[in-house]
Amino acid sequence: MEESIMHAMRPMIAKHWQSWFDTPVPSIGNITPRQASQSAEGRALLDQLLNSYDQLRQPLLDLNVPTDWAKWKLGYGPGSSEQFAEEEAIYYNSPDDDDIQPTRRTTEQQARLDKKVRQFFIPRRCEFSDCDKAGRDTTLHICGRCRTAYYCSREHQTEDWTRHKVECSYIKNSGLTAHTYVTSEELEKYPIGCFPIETPPEGTPLQCFVCGATPSEVNLDFTECCNVPVCDNEHEYALMSYSRDHCGRSHRKYTACGSHFAENHSGDWRQCAECNALGPFGTRPFTLTNRFNVTPALESVLPRGSFVSQACGNNGCRNRFIPGHDSSVFSKGKEVCSRGCSLP
Repeated sequence: MEESIMHAMRPMIAKHWQSWFDTPVPSIGNITPRQASQSAEGRALLDQLLNSYDQLRQPLLDLNVPTDWAKWKLGYGPGSSEQFAEEEAIYYNSPDDDDIQPTRRTTEQQARLDKKVRQFFIPRRCEFSDCDKAGRDTTLHICGRCRTAYYCSREHQTEDWTRHKVECSYIKNSGLTAHTYVTSEELEKYPIGCFPIETPPEGTPLQCFVCGATPSEVNLDFTECCNVPVCDNEHEYALMSYSRDHCGRSHRKYTACGSHFAENHSGDWRQCAECNALGPFGTRPFTLTNRFNVTPALESVLPRGSFVSQACGNNGCRNRFIPGHDSSVFSKGKEVCSRGCSLP
């Protein structure tokens, strides 16, 4: 797993290393490392900066430049291109594979991805908490405003309105849409314990399970957690952009399936108590229901009448957001919306 993550991160690391030498750094006097290396005083400050990097080193996903290589690259440390061959290969982003290709999704597949980014799974059932009606054969009516909650009757919709109205307008204005599912149907396709799925025979036509792209449009690989074909284009991801154009990355980072595998939990993620824990105030975690999942959470772990969004932690703010879909920040131990909100 570590190897595959580093492979995916390599272009991002290269981009950071390349920009580091010529980016002003406050701790060395708001000049660039290249400028600082030209004087004894600047080199002393650089040494302090690089030492701070060493103290913060992470065994995985460490973007900071290697100390000895950086000093050699700046001309004031020993070394050679042979000694730092590995660092040089990363710096110049030498590809590990000859068959890496840029992503060229068709208009249809890009539209499919854009649609899924804005979708989440909702159970086909009445959301009134005291009702048990559900399934394809049950007559249900969807909320005409947000179109993300079903009810079996006007009475039950009225009974639930006090709760649902809290987030109905937010969902309507968010651009999010619903993709309906029934657990029994999902379990027919993906029985408990089926992951990782058996790799298809060689020669089987493949397409990304999220956007439908084929090998002629994008590099494909299989997800480590559930072994389904997915876009392998994380090498194009721009650091801190939070782009969802990279299906493999989004499945790994934003789904319960991906985190279940990354955290070495046992069993099927759909039966994992830790992965299925509800969010603050009983909200449904977006990791359980977003469309980067191969299949959604079991209906039984999403209580009827539970919220899909949560309120901003600032009591003076009336905004709502969905962590993982909308941007948010933590302020004084509380999660607040990123629309200019902070706690006094």
